[in-house]
Amino acid sequence: MANKKFTEEEMNHLRASPYVLDVSPSIVHFSAKFKELFWNSIQERKEPRDIIIELGIDPDILGINRVNGLKSMIRNEVRAGKGFRDLKTYGSYLKDYTDPEAKVKYLEQQLAYKDQEIEFLKKNCVFRPGGCGIMNVPASAKYAIIREMTQRDNNLLNIAWLCAAAGVSRSGYYHYLDTEDLRRQREEQDQKNFLIVLEAYKFRGYKKGARGIYMRLLHMDPPVHMNIKKIRRLMKKYGLFCPIRKANPYRRMAKALRTSNVAPNLLNREFETHGPRAVLLTDITYIINGKAPRCYMSTIIDACTKELLAWVL
Repeated sequence: MANKKFTEEEMNHLRASPYVLDVSPSIVHFSAKFKELFWNSIQERKEPRDIIIELGIDPDILGINRVNGLKSMIRNEVRAGKGFRDLKTYGSYLKDYTDPEAKVKYLEQQLAYKDQEIEFLKKNCVFRPGGCGIMNVPASAKYAIIREMTQRDNNLLNIAWLCAAAGVSRSGYYHYLDTEDLRRQREEQDQKNFLIVLEAYKFRGYKKGARGIYMRLLHMDPPVHMNIKKIRRLMKKYGLFCPIRKANPYRRMAKALRTSNVAPNLLNREFETHGPRAVLLTDITYIINGKAPRCYMSTIIDACTKELLAWVL
């Protein structure tokens, strides 16, 4: 929420205070004495609104944003260690930026900051193959990139900006850090389960799909009960897939050359009507004799007389 604008009457009220050096419709400049009294009262655990009332200024004129922002602004000046700043002492704060060496140092720091920003944004943009469009990066990958950036010795980026630029929440990032041990345990368990899936996948020397792996796990000794959704998740995670059998080109060619897949029924089961030696039947059978090699016998039979006309063993 933006700070409220002062009316002419409110500006006259603020100018009447000895602690206000200058005021415009959007900015009010307090004296160093005001900041010193304000900070001393903060050390005594007083609320900012009560302190402003004690110093003779109406907090409703300043607005809630300015009242709450005074505390952080004055605290930053205390941490800087150069005393409280006002319009009379503002030039001493600019001295560090007017010195050529300090200016070069400042610009180098800004350049390093921009370089880190660009590097972070590049890591969060993964382009699709061919350079057309940007792929969706999962939140876990973004959290890992943020952690990598913040762990650098020369890191200049804060977590709030990193999370906002990556499109994730800070609470989600902190939850990611707190659950690192849980993710490590889950990863170790996934690796153990994947070894079992891989054993079933390679069983009998040919590759299987998720359903084939599921059935193989049930027939292992002892049986392994694993949800088929979990099997698919592990296969996708570790890049395990079952190749789809391609169509036989010769069979496809034979089908293309064939005019009709159904032959006409010329006999119509009239085996004896045409007389002997007119309709002949043939078949093949197997003969197994103990440990001897398997034999194949082909025969030709007369459909009318049922006579065996010829055979080959």
